Amino acid sequence: MDLLLSATLGIGLSMDCLAVSSCYGLQAPNNKRLMIELGAYFGIFQMGMILGGSLLGGVVATMIYNYAKWISSVILFGISIKMFIEGIKGEEVCYETDRLRIIYLAFATSIDSLLAGFAFSIIRESIIFTSLIVGIVCFIITIAGFLAGGLLHRLIGRLSQFVGALILLFIAIKSLLSS
Repeated sequence: MDLLLSATLGIGLSMDCLAVSSCYGLQAPNNKRLMIELGAYFGIFQMGMILGGSLLGGVVATMIYNYAKWISSVILFGISIKMFIEGIKGEEVCYETDRLRIIYLAFATSIDSLLAGFAFSIIRESIIFTSLIVGIVCFIITIAGFLAGGLLHRLIGRLSQFVGALILLFIAIKSLLSS
């Protein structure tokens, strides 16, 4: 697959990462270390899931396909509910040390990449170059989402916690409703 198609695939697969990273930008707009960490986790997970899907191949694809949207939806729904509760209680959430949450989100947002990897194994397409480009594109889009969330945080202040939770809830519902 050439560079343009790989980058286009990366953009498509990174849209959930864009939304999730904007939630983090809403919560911790000045935390540049967190921004880079999110970009790295999300990019590595996207890249790794495409490679993993390609290696596992079409056999596993049919087994996982029916459950993929449920897995990602449950994770995203749970995190959005937790964010709502934290917002209602007025708790300050420390996203810097909550790597487990970041890993859950990186996994949940990269399940589509796993399925894309399955597709590549079926059509016998080389995936190394494509997965690298997807990871880089996802890193860049995640950073952009974080920065956009930070800008929105400056505009809406404390409501940002609820906006972030609503975004994650929307992604979870969208995932459940997709075919």
